[in-house]
Amino acid sequence: MSAIRNLKVGSRLAVGFGLLLLLLISMLVVALYGNKLKSDQFKYLTDVNMVKMRLLNDMLDTNNAVLMHRRLMLIKRGNDFDKDLARAQELTRAYDGIWDQYVKIPRDAAGDRMIAEIEDARRLAAVPTQELDDLMQAGDFDAAIQVLLDKLRPRAVAWNDSISSLLKHQVELTRKSSDEYHDIESWTGKLSLGIGLLSIVLGV
Repeated sequence: MSAIRNLKVGSRLAVGFGLLLLLLISMLVVALYGNKLKSDQFKYLTDVNMVKMRLLNDMLDTNNAVLMHRRLMLIKRGNDFDKDLARAQELTRAYDGIWDQYVKIPRDAAGDRMIAEIEDARRLAAVPTQELDDLMQAGDFDAAIQVLLDKLRPRAVAWNDSISSLLKHQVELTRKSSDEYHDIESWTGKLSLGIGLLSIVLGV
């Protein structure tokens, strides 16, 4: 600062104006860079994390709907069987559509592992599901009830548990993304404020 005071008035004005201009440019760069970071983080939060949470909840809802529907089929003991079976198959296709959407979205290594666990759980549940449908189609509803209680229900619960584990993991990732967004907002704001204060000091 003393070196600047030793300069002639015109030179001091030029140096001061140059420094102020440099600080203003720095503020603009910080603002633009911060906005880009916040925009990218917000886009990831809404287009990836929030979408994945919605899809996982839809999977759980669809799975529960399928199990409840097959229980209803057992209660009805063959009435409207073809119509009810078509509805169960429709729900299964709905699950497949949700699953196809989910696996296309980027994920971390833990997500890959959990997806494999969900696929394994589904394969295990598919066997008693087919057995249940075959028994109902044959009219053996007493045996079908035992398959539902002893085989399908435990495997369906395990399947849903594997989806719930992935959902919990995704909730944690979403929380971290939200925290990162607020951190970016905080440090860019503080840096802009610091540069602004420095501009005022130099102006004085």
